[in-house]
Amino acid sequence: MGFTPETSSVIFRRDLTQTAREFDETAAAALFKGGMMAPSFTVAEDIARYPVWTRENFKKRPGANTRREGGGYQRIDSTFNQLTYATEEHGLEHKLDDRRGRRYRTFLDFEQHAAAVLRYQQLQEYEIRVKTLFETTMGLTNTNVSVAWTTVATGVPVTDIHTAAKKITQKTGVPRSQLDLFIPETDFDELMATTQVIDLVKYTFARDSGIRPQNLREADVAHMMGIRSVNKLSSYYDSADEGQSETNSAIWTAGVMYLGLFAEPGASLETMSAARTMIWDQDGGGDIPIMERYRDESIRSDILRAREDTDEVQTGETDLFVQKITNT
Repeated sequence: MGFTPETSSVIFRRDLTQTAREFDETAAAALFKGGMMAPSFTVAEDIARYPVWTRENFKKRPGANTRREGGGYQRIDSTFNQLTYATEEHGLEHKLDDRRGRRYRTFLDFEQHAAAVLRYQQLQEYEIRVKTLFETTMGLTNTNVSVAWTTVATGVPVTDIHTAAKKITQKTGVPRSQLDLFIPETDFDELMATTQVIDLVKYTFARDSGIRPQNLREADVAHMMGIRSVNKLSSYYDSADEGQSETNSAIWTAGVMYLGLFAEPGASLETMSAARTMIWDQDGGGDIPIMERYRDESIRSDILRAREDTDEVQTGETDLFVQKITNT
């Protein structure tokens, strides 16, 4: 990406102290949900194994546990599985050419702009890696809703979410109130248009809070469904090749949503979570991304670098901590 004017008629004004922009990277980055779906956990090794206590230790009945006189008690044992991770380094660099920097130094903060571009690009790629983890790598089972939500009269999104939540509760012991839903924006809009949701809003929630169906918010939907949170997946990227007309493509696939257990970033591994981002902190910090700067005299430029060393991993048995719900 260059910094040349879009047309030859553009004239740089040195008397202007502010620059215009075409994109709000801070607001757009707030739409990324990868850090919530695969919360971070810093690790001291780049490749390692870690134990997982299996639920069978708790759920399987041991059989008769009555002690006979003169006899002993029945003895049981516990088992654990081992999961692995292997972090990889991801990074981008942006050059800060000396000549360009001196030419525009009176009205452009080149380094600040380059840092913003690098940070956003790294976060966008991280979002796509988490999306690939959930949509492909984890091998989650597609569970179709009972009726596609586009059939507004008979679609029952609240019932569908309750059905998926019950599966997680039965397997993990965690109640529905602690689950989070990550849902594409298109499906959220379809959910709001169903008769089931509109009736719930009109006859239950609206009476207490004044909420109208067309103004339904994520927190309102979560309250209605009895889950911890609802989070819209609404981030886009330009999928067209360089030099081609802009083509905005959704990062997350419409019609596919995820209900499950998601820990807070930095929480202990003992806190159950559908996925984790293992961040190796021995070769830098524990942030996504780490920002660095160095000098490349061969091209008379300072180089600004953004990087992180991570592995986005599933942390439990397939379909255990998360249910993949398909709205078709």
